[in-house]
Amino acid sequence: MNIFGVGTTEMVIIVLIMLIVAGPKRMVRWAYHIGVYVGKFRKMWSEVVDVVQKEIDEAGVDVKIPKEIPTRQNIGKYMSEITKPYTKELEQAAKDVQNPVKESLDVADDTMKAAAATLAKPKFVKKETKTEPPAESKLGTWGQSATTDTTSAPKSEENGGFGAWSHPQSPGQQIEKEG
Repeated sequence: MNIFGVGTTEMVIIVLIMLIVAGPKRMVRWAYHIGVYVGKFRKMWSEVVDVVQKEIDEAGVDVKIPKEIPTRQNIGKYMSEITKPYTKELEQAAKDVQNPVKESLDVADDTMKAAAATLAKPKFVKKETKTEPPAESKLGTWGQSATTDTTSAPKSEENGGFGAWSHPQSPGQQIEKEG
């Protein structure tokens, strides 16, 4: 049941409020007066629709005004039926504009993906460096150097005067502390 866009639950709530506020005797009188005014309103609506429909038909416009009183539910349906011939042209124009814009957006998206992939690559290439063999292979018998090492740190006050032993040559070599 749907009267003026008011559903069944809303109608029950209205009747309960009227019963509490007005009481049973006055509620019957109010319902009668409401019914009289609703009837008058429907008669006026039908007369107005007939007059307006007659004018629309004389103007040559192909629009039909509904005879029943519009509610919240059916107003959208009526508006879509009325504007349907006009919206077809607008939808076609929108599609004509939408296709080139979509293509441009696709190209821009591809460009952005390519730029992101370029930025994700490292900016430099790691060059292979010659690594010296571990310090153990340079050492001869009893901890003496088997070859003359020109790359070892000279004995000076800067490195503590201990030469290569105080500055390890490879990451795996540790300085032994006496202790």
